[in-house]
Amino acid sequence: MPSPGLNEITLSVTESTGENLAYVKESFNGAQIIRLDEKKPLEEIEGIIQEIRKFSQVVYVEPDLMIYPPLYAK
Repeated sequence: MPSPGLNEITLSVTESTGENLAYVKESFNGAQIIRLDEKKPLEEIEGIIQEIRKFSQVVYVEPDLMIYPPLYAK
């Protein structure tokens, strides 16, 4: 269940950025996980993150980045 205030944050960020945010789930440590409706370049995501950080109820925001193992030449 989303925490109180999350709906207000997602609606405000959607209004200011034009990006649709949707609640996904609560993580094991209580963090609220939200998603965009489509994949975006990191530069665009950083702008959305800055909008989310404006809210005093937000403790931290970070993108979910795909991490790949390094390729080693033999």
